Amino acid sequence: MDEAHKEMIKCFCYIESKGLLLSGGVDRLVKVWNIMNFNNRDILEGHKGEVCCLVHMQDSLLNESVSLVASGATDSRVIIWNVDTATKIK
Repeated sequence: MDEAHKEMIKCFCYIESKGLLLSGGVDRLVKVWNIMNFNNRDILEGHKGEVCCLVHMQDSLLNESVSLVASGATDSRVIIWNVDTATKIK
């Protein structure tokens, strides 16, 4: 499986409404997987350390049609991602 993480997976996050599973790991990547066909949809790059936590951000103030995920890593950074566009928010 060429799309797999090259090193150990440390965390994951499931977004049921979108049918997506996100995984983060030692390779410093967050990968977005389509659970219907198990294909890797996107790779989110930006951390300089191991990704050790992922959380889907749900808030009544957020637009429910946008999927935001926060990733935390051993580089002491938190990155907010728009999963729909595979872009870094902050």
